Amino acid sequence: MFFRNEIRKVLRFPLFWVMIAACTGFNIFLIADGMSYERIGIQAINEYVRTGNVPSYDEYNVCVNYDEVKESAYDQYYRDFDIMDFKSRVEKTFVDPNSDATQKIIDRNYQKAAARVDEIRQDGEALDSYYPGTTFSLHMYLYENVFMILLFELALISCFMTAYLMKYEEFYDTHQTVYATKVGRGIVFSKAAASAVASALAAVIVIAVSVTCFLIVLPQSWSFLQSSVSAAMATERRGMVQYPFITWERMSQLHYLLRACAVTVGYTVTASLVTFVLSFVSKNAYSNAVLTAMLYFSMFVAAAVLPGSNLFGFVLQFTPTVGMLNVSNWFMEYVFNPYASYPGYAEGVSVGWQLMAVAVTMPLWRYFKRIGIN
Repeated sequence: MFFRNEIRKVLRFPLFWVMIAACTGFNIFLIADGMSYERIGIQAINEYVRTGNVPSYDEYNVCVNYDEVKESAYDQYYRDFDIMDFKSRVEKTFVDPNSDATQKIIDRNYQKAAARVDEIRQDGEALDSYYPGTTFSLHMYLYENVFMILLFELALISCFMTAYLMKYEEFYDTHQTVYATKVGRGIVFSKAAASAVASALAAVIVIAVSVTCFLIVLPQSWSFLQSSVSAAMATERRGMVQYPFITWERMSQLHYLLRACAVTVGYTVTASLVTFVLSFVSKNAYSNAVLTAMLYFSMFVAAAVLPGSNLFGFVLQFTPTVGMLNVSNWFMEYVFNPYASYPGYAEGVSVGWQLMAVAVTMPLWRYFKRIGIN
């Protein structure tokens, strides 16, 4: 009964729906504006791949040489690609593991990546037909632009709705009555569950509308979804070099997209639980929201300032902020940041922080049962 009442409070709060509408509207504008120029070229190349006919509107002059371009991409990015050698050169330039144990973990992960490179070469995945990433950069656009913004939008919605629900009684000056008994104070767990469910609902709505808009705007989107993320033609610029996407397992674009959507919901729930924990030490909803924002921002700054070779800097690579900023490299190796390049990294960060929030809640709950209510 308590849970039903709490979830009803969120669903009846106008700001909840206003924020969802504002975020989806902004994402639709972002996608429509960002894809407006590429549509003609994507249509031309996809038509050629599908039918073999060279369209008259071949703006990018890729269709007539598509097969040669694909073979050239394979030669350039896969034929002699040694990921372990590339990792060693990057480590010498940018990173220095803080211990032998850390080095062994990283090496083991990249041995798996090297095995995946061999698999990609052998099973023909590298030669899968795809829109040339060098021309359109669809992967980086979708995940580094749309999904990254979407992740922070949802974290904001989750933060505000959880803060509102946790301080609802203070808003209406009923907290002295509600929290007068142990049963009344136990309502906070219903609030935690309700805020997590409401956050997940907001995430599902915003993601569904945004992804649907992207697939509608993208010509022949089903062909895009069927293609491999690790195809040579999907290679895009990451950092300062053109670099293929080496997923930890064979993945189509559809597989990657669905998994990214699920993990995004997880990160939204994580933000809700972090806000719930911080609500025990904050005085009101505004300070609660500010504390969550400050925590996420401080984790980002600390991870950017402290090198991964530092033990604390290494730990900071496994925070929601770093995970959200690496959305375009989820489910694949990320050689430019080997400290955040693990199979299951994205899911592990989300679930790990959720479990940590639950663990921290218990001593805070005992404290909350003892304090006086003013």
